[in-house]
Amino acid sequence: MARGVTQDQVTRAADALLARGERPTIEKVRAELGTGSPNTLLRLLDVWWAELAGRLAAQARAQLPSIPDAVQRAMMTLWSEAVVVTRQEAETRLEERERGLQERETALQAQLEQATAQETAQQETLILVRHECEAAKADLVNERRRIDDLQQSLAAALRSLTEAQATVAALRLAGEEAQKAFRVDRERAEATEQRWLREVDRAREEAKSAQQDARAAYTKVASETKRRVKLEEDLAHQKRIMKQRLAELERQQKSRKKSKNSASRKPG
Repeated sequence: MARGVTQDQVTRAADALLARGERPTIEKVRAELGTGSPNTLLRLLDVWWAELAGRLAAQARAQLPSIPDAVQRAMMTLWSEAVVVTRQEAETRLEERERGLQERETALQAQLEQATAQETAQQETLILVRHECEAAKADLVNERRRIDDLQQSLAAALRSLTEAQATVAALRLAGEEAQKAFRVDRERAEATEQRWLREVDRAREEAKSAQQDARAAYTKVASETKRRVKLEEDLAHQKRIMKQRLAELERQQKSRKKSKNSASRKPG
């Protein structure tokens, strides 16, 4: 009920409408006053209608004292019937309006519950997306650690290859010196040469094996490097997608909150 609306204000507003040839209704009186609830205006208009017949009768007697009492009573009867009909119409319109407001409140409540459920589902999706993002970051860290280990293995293989090459060079030098030292004794020199050649062959085989191991390790590192680059590209793509999904979910959540706040501010 709007404060400050009095019987005198409603009476003056209804009299003004009546003077302009308009029938006083709740809507017109409220428009005339600029305030007032339908229930309050209905109650005050009932008082106005009830008093109007007496006021008009008194005014008629004052202005036309020669009107017979029977005619005045007939006029009062007609007026009372008009008041009853008008009141019934006003009550019917008020009930229809209250029923419409109730239906609107029910619909808004259903929309609010649906928005709340959607917001809950979106929050769960947001949590799941964040967990997936954290898992992807952990996988990337593990892949980088694995690639670092492979790079260390490649470095060790390269060091072994360098050592094998140095051994081959030393063995070759030793073989040349042995050939010069044992020329006097051909048989012993040949035996020694054969021994050193076998050592050289073994060293060559070791160097060859080391080279093959180094190539395999290098190929594996190159493959892992490509895989890491692909993983980083995939992760960057996933981050962009997740960022877009997070932005969209946050936008929808803000929109739902805004709709929820708007619904809660509307009259029930």
